[in-house]
Amino acid sequence: MYKTIGLAKENESPENPGALENRVALIPNDVKQLVDASCIVFVEQGAGEGVGFLDNEYVEAGATIQTNEELYQDKDLIIKFKGPAMESIPLMRPGCTLFCMAHFSSFPDRAKLLEDSKINVIAMEYV
Repeated sequence: MYKTIGLAKENESPENPGALENRVALIPNDVKQLVDASCIVFVEQGAGEGVGFLDNEYVEAGATIQTNEELYQDKDLIIKFKGPAMESIPLMRPGCTLFCMAHFSSFPDRAKLLEDSKINVIAMEYV
């Protein structure tokens, strides 16, 4: 179902002021498993650095490194811990799926923008 997958870096967002959250939702071994399952995986440049994973480790696992702007475009699934920055939402194509800590009730403006943009959201906090 999800052929193209983007792994986003934890950048500044409403619930991540100053971009203090630096975890990454997938490690290189996870990416390798997805690639082995015929997924095309893109990783935002520097996504794993905050927890000790370098871009070349993701490349060795089969991923392609992209900029922040590239990462949000033309993906079936985007994965990250915290919700996206408001300016990232218009970059996503309608119908894509976002898997993150959505915090809908804490950030209603972002929830509304995601809904208006026709982005499907799987909220980690409800899984």
